[in-house]
Amino acid sequence: MAGGAMIDSISQYLVEVQRLLDLASRSEIARVIEILLEANRARCRVFIMGNGGSAATASHFACDLGKGAIVPGQPRFQVIALTDNVPLMTAWANDTGYENIFAQQLAGLVQAGDVVIGISGSGNSANVLNAIRLARVRGAVTVGLAGFDGGRLKGLVDVCLHVPSFCMEQVEDLHLILAHLMCTRIRRVLRDIVDAQWALAWEMAEGGDRTIQTLAERLARTLRVTIASAVTLDEPGDAVVIRGVSPIHALGSPLRVGRRILLDDAPAHRRVIQEGQALLFRQQDRALAILPSELEMTLTSGLKSGALLPLKAADEVVGVVGLGERRAWDRSPFTEERLQRGLALVAEWAPTTAEWDASARRPVLTEQGVRA
Repeated sequence: MAGGAMIDSISQYLVEVQRLLDLASRSEIARVIEILLEANRARCRVFIMGNGGSAATASHFACDLGKGAIVPGQPRFQVIALTDNVPLMTAWANDTGYENIFAQQLAGLVQAGDVVIGISGSGNSANVLNAIRLARVRGAVTVGLAGFDGGRLKGLVDVCLHVPSFCMEQVEDLHLILAHLMCTRIRRVLRDIVDAQWALAWEMAEGGDRTIQTLAERLARTLRVTIASAVTLDEPGDAVVIRGVSPIHALGSPLRVGRRILLDDAPAHRRVIQEGQALLFRQQDRALAILPSELEMTLTSGLKSGALLPLKAADEVVGVVGLGERRAWDRSPFTEERLQRGLALVAEWAPTTAEWDASARRPVLTEQGVRA
């Protein structure tokens, strides 16, 4: 093919892809994004399937949702590509027929609320259609990515992203672009949620001390713990007041900056204040456990391990920093190494006595209202 004709052919292909992009329904794309986000919020699973090039897209889509959409502070997607277990697919194909390779996998997995995504260039792949029918019976939300005239898939699913082209290559191009578009948008939405949580935590900190709030945030991020909080002694020394809470936990939590807690109800905190020594805790070990009621008041419930660190100003213990980890001990133990890193961060924060006297005068929340 002559040089000019080759360039024209390339240009024509790209023009046609651009035309298909222009035809893509923005509202339907947004619906699928919302469906996926809702599944993530509800901790439901996402299943994706397809044949040939669509199988590659299914695996790629699952990879991007499972890894590329990770945002610290938000739950990860529980996503499975039904195209990836070759022995299982060939077993079902050999014993019952190729049209059953996806439906039979789903039969033991799919539940109401899950999302099942079928990708088919023609919209008529029998194995995809059979799996979608099963998903609908089980109460799953169904999504289709189709080409050509949409085939039977278009009318069978709850939402269909239809690429109106009979060029299979361009249909597959658009399907992968749409998958990438949705994953990047989902990641942005999840990041916005975390940003909103941080903003709310700062707003909550108006009743506390911004420097202590910053310390709690830094500890939570650096040590990658579920929750960090900081309390300071309240006059006349029989109680502590929450001054900072790491924001990812703060949203929707009963733990609020300014809350006053009697030390009689928080014996582990009182021990750290009196002895000036850090305290590791591990709830499954009775000798190292802290009362669940104390954790609920000062950190959060359901913690598996963590530490209480003395908060000092000019070598005087003025409060306690609490660090808590909800993950199981064997998955993410709060070790001695993490304890030492936490102590070093707290030591960097330590103000002078004069700075502390100025910063400690903050409102306190009592049952009677706000006390200056």
